[in-house]
Amino acid sequence: MINKAVRCTASIFSKKFQSRANELRKNSVELKYYRAHSGRLKRLSLNLTPAKRTIVLDFKKLAIYALEFILSPTYFFADYKKSKQLSNQLKLGPLIKKFNTIYLIIALLIALALYLYPPTEFYKKGLGDAFIILAFFIIWAYPLSRANEIIYAFYRDAIEKLNGEPSRSDLKYGERIQLSLKSYLELIINFASIYILLPPQYFAYKITSYSDALYFSGVTITTLGYGDISPTHAISQLLSIYEVLCGFALIIVSFAVYTGRGIEFHASNNRS
Repeated sequence: MINKAVRCTASIFSKKFQSRANELRKNSVELKYYRAHSGRLKRLSLNLTPAKRTIVLDFKKLAIYALEFILSPTYFFADYKKSKQLSNQLKLGPLIKKFNTIYLIIALLIALALYLYPPTEFYKKGLGDAFIILAFFIIWAYPLSRANEIIYAFYRDAIEKLNGEPSRSDLKYGERIQLSLKSYLELIINFASIYILLPPQYFAYKITSYSDALYFSGVTITTLGYGDISPTHAISQLLSIYEVLCGFALIIVSFAVYTGRGIEFHASNNRS
């Protein structure tokens, strides 16, 4: 199973390079590739002699792809799908909305599983040392991965709008706000899943059920902070701070930018 996953990941890495097709000319090779962290199409010209018409692998891009996979496997997968969508000259809007809905459903299914089978039972039975490895893997593979993907994707999109850069998708501003709201809800659910997976002793008032974790996640992201549940371990404290930053960035940056740009867009259309 692990070997299959490794082969699948390696295949995606190679396809991300191969999909940036090259155009051969008499004395040069032009390699087109996407910068995944900026989303803009760039060109890299490699002046090669006709006898050396070979493509030199860009190890810097490989390092970026590896870092991208480590920080957010879900973003890595979504970016690969978007690249295929663009190579087929298809619109990104429907794919983005589809992924947003699917990821929310997955977050709800994980939340339901953790509600029915709370991990606190494993810690009570003395299996915490063995279970914590699996818990951190689950946290990395989805809830934290999605949080990183959401904050990065919306922040990058908002900066592009403020800089007046052309949009890579055909989404309207109203649709972007809808996606932001769904992502905000998903953040609350995903961080609740993270908190319930952490050892109970990471909190002053131990989280014993998913409803406790969901409550703590909600009051944390909205900065209410009643204090009845508080993180005491460095990991839970850093995650709480990160959740607040994600919430602020999504609401203040994305909502304000999308609303402002949307009003400006409609106003300019009415004047014309």
